[in-house]
Amino acid sequence: MKNCPSCKIKVGGDFQFCPLCQNALSGESSEYYFPRPQKLKSLSLFYRIQLLAAFAAAVICLIADLLLKINTGFHWCWIAVLAIAVGEIVTHLLVRRHSEIYYFFTTISVGVAVLITAGAYFFEFTALAFEFILPGLFIVVTGTLFAFCLIDKKGNVLPNLLCYVLVCVIPPVVLLVQNKEPPFMWDIALGVGLVALVGTIIFKGSTVFNEINKRLHM
Repeated sequence: MKNCPSCKIKVGGDFQFCPLCQNALSGESSEYYFPRPQKLKSLSLFYRIQLLAAFAAAVICLIADLLLKINTGFHWCWIAVLAIAVGEIVTHLLVRRHSEIYYFFTTISVGVAVLITAGAYFFEFTALAFEFILPGLFIVVTGTLFAFCLIDKKGNVLPNLLCYVLVCVIPPVVLLVQNKEPPFMWDIALGVGLVALVGTIIFKGSTVFNEINKRLHM
């Protein structure tokens, strides 16, 4: 049976990495505690093949537009790459169709943020996107995840919420450190992120610190 040097647990089967902390396991392989679901294994293989095909299509688009110097006044290859990225998100949602609603909400919000960022670059509204649209999106997502976290009994929402708290807090803090005034919406995002963090600590207690320790391998 394999052992995790970080978590100090024993793991059955032939896993290479710890299911809790993702550190490399040591020791000899053993029998699985439970039979491996063949359906999930097939879905995993399907998703990997599809991911490789999507990446190859993105590379072909980039080569055709950039290396072959196809000059149409607009790099349409980036639109193709963006469409492939959105397709990846949709496919991942379909593969994980039995996941909780917070998972769908988080994944879709990431896709929307990518679309907004790419659209701002292509259609030249980066200032509007950075100062209003993106912080507004992060405020809504953080508040919603905080509500999910309060009613979640398993603690699965907590990692997603902590990630979005960082997204809300880091940009305005970086601007303040550089002696720059953050845009008004980022001030609100900073406040929402801090309130969500403190509120989660108040309601969830040591679970928050345990989650941080687990993610940082402390």
